[in-house]
Amino acid sequence: MISQNQILRLVEAQEHRQLVVRVLANGRCRSEMARRVLTSPHAAPVASLGLALQRLGEIEYQHSGATDRLVCRLLDMQRDDGLLGQSDQPVDDALIGASAAALRGLMMWAAADRGNHNGLARSANRAVAHGLDALRHLYVLHSAKNAAFGAGWAIALWQLGDVEAFRKAIPVKDLLATLDESSAELVEDELCRYAHAMAA
Repeated sequence: MISQNQILRLVEAQEHRQLVVRVLANGRCRSEMARRVLTSPHAAPVASLGLALQRLGEIEYQHSGATDRLVCRLLDMQRDDGLLGQSDQPVDDALIGASAAALRGLMMWAAADRGNHNGLARSANRAVAHGLDALRHLYVLHSAKNAAFGAGWAIALWQLGDVEAFRKAIPVKDLLATLDESSAELVEDELCRYAHAMAA
């Protein structure tokens, strides 16, 4: 199990890849494909903070200043288009997957806020709405390429498939069908099973 102190030490040391690996191994998706995508250089800084917020939400009884700082860091990483990552990063599996992990972390943090951080919670909720709209736009804009971004969309379904706002933004059944027609590597990977389970 990874503790709050271990998470915060890895964040401060900017050991983003290690943090992703540790959180994924801590009862999350053990998919090699998810690990490979989320530890890629473009994805790891965003994905690590999103996954850290998710894990901290499970073990903290109330928000701490350290958790709030992680939220602020993620909010600073949101691009103008609503996705989370480097501004010059092209659309790929890493951008989609890391954005989904970050959005899930922000959702969990905001849902557990209990009114203590109204301004920051409003900012987090706005960022989530903007991010979900960006994913919807991306899905429509790149509909012919969605199979090429299969790993990214599988991560998005694993992270957000049970979120009503995501399900309203993106036709989940169509996306699942696209995943089922993806490469054999993805279809046979544990990530695809997680995507189906969360989006069922």
